[in-house]
Amino acid sequence: VARAGVLGQFGPEGVPERMRKAFQRLGFADVYEVAIGADLCVIEEAADFLEEVPEKHKFMVTSCCPSWSDMVKKLFPQFEKNISVAFTPMVLTARMIKRDHPDCKVVFVGPCDSKKLEARRESVRSDVDFVLTFEEALGIFAAKGMDKAFPPEDEEEMPAYSSRDARRFAYSGGVAQAVVNAIHDMEPDREVKVAAATGLADCRK
Repeated sequence: VARAGVLGQFGPEGVPERMRKAFQRLGFADVYEVAIGADLCVIEEAADFLEEVPEKHKFMVTSCCPSWSDMVKKLFPQFEKNISVAFTPMVLTARMIKRDHPDCKVVFVGPCDSKKLEARRESVRSDVDFVLTFEEALGIFAAKGMDKAFPPEDEEEMPAYSSRDARRFAYSGGVAQAVVNAIHDMEPDREVKVAAATGLADCRK
């Protein structure tokens, strides 16, 4: 569950520690921030950029949003080869969890319906077992009488595994900036030009 997305949907009470407790009351074994996978995604995309641009391609398109990737493939098929081959934070986090807990079921909870389609892809379906939107999660909480207030925070906070850049993935341009920062960590003198857009309508321009 991405920190920024949770706070945006559930308000001040939706801090990760409270959400962790709430989902555990529903029967989940544990809760992980998808931002953990975002850090892995950044490293993969930065390495992809350094290998591909400009030797093989003039530019690279980030790949974290399945709606964006699908739009490029359908409306701008000539640029499909420019999409980074890195897996999304959802997939990378799920694989990390299943590496440590091979028999577990992974449920992704987030704001976007398109994650359901992503989870059905042949390359992903064995990693992510179920996807819930925040709206669906709210409905489950309401059915359990937990919609008015979430449980108090755990005494032990969730470990802060992820970086600040990873937690800003949900912001417009957040992914690109995180990748640029990683590129500069790898090659400080590398020049990178970034173009960001807000929403699919803006992306089409």
